[in-house]
Amino acid sequence: MIQELWDIIREGNKVNERLWKTVEVLGKRIDKLTKVSKEQGKRINRLEKALIELTERVNNLTQAIEEMRKANQEQFERINKKFDEMKKYIDNKISSLGARWGIESENTFRNSIAYLLKDIGFKVEKLIFFDDEGYVFSKPSTIEIDLIITNGKTIAIEIKSKEN
Repeated sequence: MIQELWDIIREGNKVNERLWKTVEVLGKRIDKLTKVSKEQGKRINRLEKALIELTERVNNLTQAIEEMRKANQEQFERINKKFDEMKKYIDNKISSLGARWGIESENTFRNSIAYLLKDIGFKVEKLIFFDDEGYVFSKPSTIEIDLIITNGKTIAIEIKSKEN
């Protein structure tokens, strides 16, 4: 019986040794996991700091983009205004040129007709007068007749250099 007890005790000791070895292995693993966990905690802290910094940079970029958008919008509005002014200026210049061309065309046409008809006794002239009774335009106005041809009968002609 003592022998059996010694065998049980030896068996118990062997189990205890294996348990202690397992506890040692588990302890080492726990130490290793603790170390890894601490390293991961440090990494997470660094990532959090980097995320905060990145968020600040994104916010700063967003603000800079908005400021640039506003500046671009203001510049676009200034350019658009200048473009409109330039368009009006060019339109005025072209209209002035067209008006001058029209006057010159009317004069050239009138002079050509006068030249062609003078040898056969017609008189060609331009007439400008004030219609104080409003007969032509239903109100007193200055009237311009571009071409008057006379030779016993009077013919009044309006010369147009453009279509209305």
